[in-house]
Parts: sequence; C-alpha cells; structure tokens
Amino acid sequence: MKNIILIFMILFYFNTSVLANEQKYNPNRPEWKDFCPFGMENADSYNTQKSVIGTDKHWQIKEYNYWVDRKNDFNNDLNLCDAITNNIENQNQCYNKMVDRQNRINQTAITPWQDWQNKKAQWQQASSILQQQNFQQQQLNLQRKQLMIQQSQNMPKWSDSHKQYDVNLNHNIRYVGY
Repeated sequence: MKNIILIFMILFYFNTSVLANEQKYNPNRPEWKDFCPFGMENADSYNTQKSVIGTDKHWQIKEYNYWVDRKNDFNNDLNLCDAITNNIENQNQCYNKMVDRQNRINQTAITPWQDWQNKKAQWQQASSILQQQNFQQQQLNLQRKQLMIQQSQNMPKWSDSHKQYDVNLNHNIRYVGY
C-alpha cells in the first residue's frame, strides 16, 4: 500500500511539473545558442588566465570574456522579458525586440579576436609596403651606380684631362704638369 501511495505521489508531482512547464513554454522565447558562435554556448564565467599581451592566447581569452559579457547581457534581457507575465503579446514583443537587438549587435560589433586579426592584417600590409619600398629604393640605387659607371667610362681619364702642353719657338714639345 505504501508503494502505491508513493507511486501515486510521484506521478502527481511529475504531472504537475510537466503542466507547469507547458504553461511557461513560449515558442518565441529566444535562446542564447542562436546568437553565439559555436563553442560559446556555455561561456558562463570569465577566463582569468594570465597571458602575454599581443599573443593569440591573449586575444582568445579576451574573445571568450567578450562572449561571457554578451551572454550575461542576453540573460538580463531575457529575464526582463520573462518577467512580463500578464500579457503574452507584450512578452512576445519584448522577445522580438531582444532578437533584433542581438542580431544588430552580431552584425555590427567587432569582437576582440576580429579586431586582433584586422590589426595583424594591417601590420602585414604595412610591412609588405615597406619591403616593396625598400626593394624599389635598392633598385634605384643600383641604377644610379650603373649610370655613374657608364658615364665615367665615357669621360676622359682624370690624369689626361689635367695635362698641359707647351709649344716653344723651337718647336720642341715639352710636358708641363701639375
């Protein structure tokens, strides 16, 4: 008899909890997994590991903490909408505004990881430009040297250009040098 009463109580408790959950279920209620990237569904607590600034690990930690902040913000908004219990239409409107807001944030926000990738790309581009300018400068210097060599081969020798010849009345030629 005790077993029958116990089974009856368990079934009664199970039925009331299922009915209570069915009354609270709203198909318009958004879920966090719809807005976060894969792997950030359970981002609940901050990552407090130490890392060297500017490394990939540093930016991965910042990225994770960003999604923890986003999830906390999402849950705060969800709790506000869940608190509207007197009118299901108002609650659905709240959920819709919340979904719109989260979608706008996802479309416009730049996460720390994306910011890091953008900076790395800019640095690589600047480095590439500097390398190209350096190469062009080396080419110009090489062309100048080659032009100077060509011009020096076409000019008279330095020693020949400063010789002077003196002709006297006896028609003897003698060298007068500096």
